[in-house]
Amino acid sequence: MNEGVEILTMPQLVKHIIDHWKEEQIKALKEEESQKEKLAMEAQREQTLEKKLKESRSIAERMEQEYLQLEARIEGEKRAMIETSSTREQDVLSGKVTLSEFTKRGLSEKKIYEKAVEQTMIELEQGLKAARVKRLEILNLEKELLETQTRIRYLIIEPGRALQRSLKDLAQFAEREIGLFLEEVHTSKAALEEVKSKILLTEGKSLGPGYSWSRLAIEQAKRLQFSPIIPLECIAALKSKLESFKDSETVNVTYFLRTKTIDVTSTPWR
Repeated sequence: MNEGVEILTMPQLVKHIIDHWKEEQIKALKEEESQKEKLAMEAQREQTLEKKLKESRSIAERMEQEYLQLEARIEGEKRAMIETSSTREQDVLSGKVTLSEFTKRGLSEKKIYEKAVEQTMIELEQGLKAARVKRLEILNLEKELLETQTRIRYLIIEPGRALQRSLKDLAQFAEREIGLFLEEVHTSKAALEEVKSKILLTEGKSLGPGYSWSRLAIEQAKRLQFSPIIPLECIAALKSKLESFKDSETVNVTYFLRTKTIDVTSTPWR
């Protein structure tokens, strides 16, 4: 955005905004064109990662299925071996062993299961670790894929974001420039209200006590006799009072509407 541009009229402001917007549209189209190659590369990467991810998930599923089958078989074998070599609660109930013997060496069904699971995990430890490594590999592939997809989406929307930034800059520029025009409007309105007030004074009407002229040179103050604000009957008093301040550099003149009188004072030195 060219901050140094000088705007003198509203048509100039409108033309500047339209011209700048056209330039930004052209830039956005060029940016979109330059990003096609990047998009193609990222899209190829996305396809490659999706393929790898699909293959890795399939392998992981097979590994886990195989592990679960081995786990079930080995766990059953371990349980059977533990049950065969252990004194169990049902042995007490059937009278095979005494309660004292069971208390010393016996295993509950829960303990037998826990022991079978523990021994099974020891035997299958390497297989379980391999399956977990595969799942970590899948997580990293998912991360890479999502990063690639995020880049793709950024590349797609960047031309639009550039236009969005340009629109924001244009809006700020237009607001600032229109604000300068509005200041002129406010100045004109204030001047208009002052002239209306003067006209009311010529008709003997006013919302205030009268009217004041500040820091007038004596020659300027004498010319107030031509102002329709001051009634003709007050001109002689104006001239008389100004004569008393003929050596002053500047004076203040006040006309009081209600009393139809004139007051002249010397402007104080700063």
